[in-house]
Amino acid sequence: MEKDGEARDAGNVLVRSAQALLGMELPADSELRSELAALGLEPTGAQALLFVQFRKALEGDNSAAKFVRDAAGELAAAEEGDGAAVFRGMSDAELRAMAGGAERRDPLH
Repeated sequence: MEKDGEARDAGNVLVRSAQALLGMELPADSELRSELAALGLEPTGAQALLFVQFRKALEGDNSAAKFVRDAAGELAAAEEGDGAAVFRGMSDAELRAMAGGAERRDPLH
């Protein structure tokens, strides 16, 4: 039983650490912070992570498009009821097309 508690505590540490990183502000001299500010976004780790994945998705990265779709689904469901339905119904091909990389194939699928 003690090992279960230790594993749970380790998991909690990871969750708290991830939340801290996502909530922290980017350094003032960060180029990414400037890009986020220019778009009217807060310079947090979470915004930076989503923005970088969004840029990759626009370049045709299917995994990044899935990440953005899933993140949008969680946020939209939490903030606006079920506004994420737009993304949930999309196929991988539709996501690739939305990201501008319709010909790019996900090697894992």
